[in-house]
Amino acid sequence: MIVASLCLFAPKGSAQCAAPWQRLRENGNELIRPESLIGVSAASLVPLLMSPTGADYELRVLARRELGGSYNPEPVSLIAPYAAAGGAVASWGIAALTDGCEWQKAPTAMLQGMAWTLGAVTLTKLITGRGFPNAGRDPNAPDALDHAQDAQRFRPFGGIDTAFPSGHTAIMFAAAAALRASSPELGGWRYLGYPFAVGVGFGMWWGEHHWASDVIAGALMGEALGASAGRAWSSGDPPTAEAIVSEGTWLLLPMRDGGLLSYSGVF
Repeated sequence: MIVASLCLFAPKGSAQCAAPWQRLRENGNELIRPESLIGVSAASLVPLLMSPTGADYELRVLARRELGGSYNPEPVSLIAPYAAAGGAVASWGIAALTDGCEWQKAPTAMLQGMAWTLGAVTLTKLITGRGFPNAGRDPNAPDALDHAQDAQRFRPFGGIDTAFPSGHTAIMFAAAAALRASSPELGGWRYLGYPFAVGVGFGMWWGEHHWASDVIAGALMGEALGASAGRAWSSGDPPTAEAIVSEGTWLLLPMRDGGLLSYSGVF
């Protein structure tokens, strides 16, 4: 005779929905991939090129004198990262409450990417201690642009309220990159976050919140870390019971009166 053995510990058709506390190991594996490490390393090199050469200072002068920039001319750039994070939380929550598993992947990847980026930005700010363009002075003073040396001021481990890199820019690029990398099925719509990220980065520079190298480095760091989180979710939701069954192992053991047919898998 033939005896068949098959055990299922999950209902057929069920799928695990995405959540921000899942796939942390996959995230870690993606963070140490060469493209991620190169992106973060490139971000750290930007001020080494633009600060001592005077490029940061010249670009600040360009923003104010040629492009009409001024200090904090609009609030949108400052609010945008908080709005992006709140939108991702709300999107995930609504999808979770309505059992919309397919809609939870992108906001989960975005939240993870923004979280990793926030941690990296905070640590970098603490280590480098770079001063802001106005250095605590009156941004409207007649001599506001007469302090080129400010672009080269770094005070390591002086606190986290420092300029390098631009956290607003980094968070926005992390959200955009996570959306892009996690959702190839969206086609061109997966690039929707980048215009907003570029706009915030421009606002950080044009509004004299940051030096140009702070913004560029923030964009590189956010892109690298956000894309890492997105790649961890790019394969879609965790497998369903049917998918697991299809990848199991069948084993036939000959016996005196027939055999034992057994199926094994991880459920």
